[in-house]
Amino acid sequence: MWLKCLSVLIEVLLQQTRRNRNGDAPAVAQGGPPVKLTQALTQPLAQMPAVDAIDVDEAIARLGGDTTLYAAVLASYLAELKTMPDQLDALLASGDAIGAGRLLHTVKGLSATVGATYLAAVVAAAEQRLKTDNNQGTHDRLRAEFRDKVMRALRILEPVVYTHVQKAADSVKSMV
Repeated sequence: MWLKCLSVLIEVLLQQTRRNRNGDAPAVAQGGPPVKLTQALTQPLAQMPAVDAIDVDEAIARLGGDTTLYAAVLASYLAELKTMPDQLDALLASGDAIGAGRLLHTVKGLSATVGATYLAAVVAAAEQRLKTDNNQGTHDRLRAEFRDKVMRALRILEPVVYTHVQKAADSVKSMV
């Protein structure tokens, strides 16, 4: 079991870094299609990304290499992310576990899109916990953990958006 999980983790890391075991071509899981990060995160014993991990390069690559677009998407994400802990608090306080689950699902997807891999993984785990353990004690812990992780992500990602906005501005200046 451990060997299979380790093998999946290695293949995911190789794929995500666009390397194979020799360090050159894109990796493909043995006997099948490429393993997606979301598949690896749902595997038993799969490890979480490093604490506070972000993958800006992968996020920009998903947006066709357009750093100006990435800066705009990230700025929009950060503006919305700031409101999410209060939204989650309100949903859970009103007993709307389904709405809270939807909110967590949205944050998970948006976080993955902008490269906030650690936050996406933490929120995925919180979403699963809410589905399987829907009681007040779980809600209280989930709300506190979510608020903490969101605030950490904001502190890490806010400088990133300014860096890319500045690069876009410099690029426009050089064209004039």
